[in-house]
Amino acid sequence: MRLSLAVADPDKSYVESFVEYVSEKYPQNFRISAFTAHSNLVDFLRSSDGELDILLLSQDFHSQGLPADKVDTLVILSHGKLPQKTENCIYKYQNCDAIVKKILDAFSQKHEDIVLSGQPGRKCVAFAVCSPVGGSGKTTIAYSLSQQLRKKGMSLFYLNLEYYQSTPALVKYDGETGMSRVIYYLKRKDENLPLRIAAASSTDPCTGISFFLPPDSATELEELGEEDLVNLVEGLRSTGRYDVVFIDMPSCLESRYRGLLKLCDEIILVVTQDAVAYAKLQQFFNELKIAEAKERWHIRDKLRLVLNRYREDKPCEVKSTDLPIAAVLPEVKDLRGWGWAGRIERGDAGFYEAIRGLAGQLIL
Repeated sequence: MRLSLAVADPDKSYVESFVEYVSEKYPQNFRISAFTAHSNLVDFLRSSDGELDILLLSQDFHSQGLPADKVDTLVILSHGKLPQKTENCIYKYQNCDAIVKKILDAFSQKHEDIVLSGQPGRKCVAFAVCSPVGGSGKTTIAYSLSQQLRKKGMSLFYLNLEYYQSTPALVKYDGETGMSRVIYYLKRKDENLPLRIAAASSTDPCTGISFFLPPDSATELEELGEEDLVNLVEGLRSTGRYDVVFIDMPSCLESRYRGLLKLCDEIILVVTQDAVAYAKLQQFFNELKIAEAKERWHIRDKLRLVLNRYREDKPCEVKSTDLPIAAVLPEVKDLRGWGWAGRIERGDAGFYEAIRGLAGQLIL
């Protein structure tokens, strides 16, 4: 189902901009109405047969009264000092995605049984980026590929499943709600997971990439089983908001991740050029053969081998493998400061060109 949403504010330009943004980006989530006069809003509510799901109401209109039985969830739009004794109140001059996130969160706290549908027919592909080698630059590749596909106009979610995540260093964000809440609903097997995901996700205003902030404790990720992880990615797909989900996998590929890897459309396997990396890669392939023989677990055709942090002045120990090397990414020399992935394009042209080439190989 789609939620009925109305925004009422005397600022006509603000209302028009908000309606245009929500109508374009969230058509699968809302049926939206707009009002710039309080009297028109009241007439609309009184003439309506049902109840409005969410009303975004300017604090300028708040004191003028409304039919109390016609609005399920009231959220006050504040342009300065927040009104007192108001449960749901948000600052109006902020990122529209942040406003949508907060109103979905307010609505979801009141309803456990309402299921929102995704956008019909929208295809969402999932890519996993994994490595048997610690410190291989896996996160650099996952986030840089996310940025590259975002520049092509795709709506994208970056999902970091590492126990200790660097997500806060990569993105700009507002708020504290993150993955802990999603894990809570996953364990409860909540039927309205897409709504919970939408309420808990954040979007970087600079890149347009959506993400979860890390959970409060890394041990929460340990509690997720194979079914939970599959449901998480399926839930992201079911929101109907994304064309691509990039999954930044932990270095230790436990058996509970197998269902997730089966679900992915492609798997980017990252290694470096040293002998230790090659030894671990061989162990990974041996483990894969055992799993294929015992459990009929076939993902080999999805694998795309990437050699990262390559330096021509060092020998390459990654020799014959079961897979050809799909891309060679040169070593990035400067990863200092906030948002380093966003500056690679300007600071390291070789890496950027290689990432762009790898992005062009992905099946979308």
